[in-house]
Amino acid sequence: MDQQNLVSLPKHLNEHQAADVTGLSVKTLRRMRHEMRGPQYVKLGRRVVYSETDLGGWLSDNRVDTTAA
Repeated sequence: MDQQNLVSLPKHLNEHQAADVTGLSVKTLRRMRHEMRGPQYVKLGRRVVYSETDLGGWLSDNRVDTTAA
C-alpha cells in the first residue's frame, strides 16, 4: 500500500486508558454506555475503544464555565 494513500486515523484507547484520561472509573464508563450516554465509542467485536478526538470533544462539551458574566 502506498504511504500517500493512507488515511490518518485518530488514536483509539481501550476503556482503561479512557478512564485514566477522563478521570472516570471503568465501571462508570460501562454504565454510561449501557445508558446510551457519555463519550462516543466503537465496538470491535467484544472490545470497546474510544477515539482520542471523541473523548476530547466530549470533555470539552461537558466543560462548565465558572467565571461570572
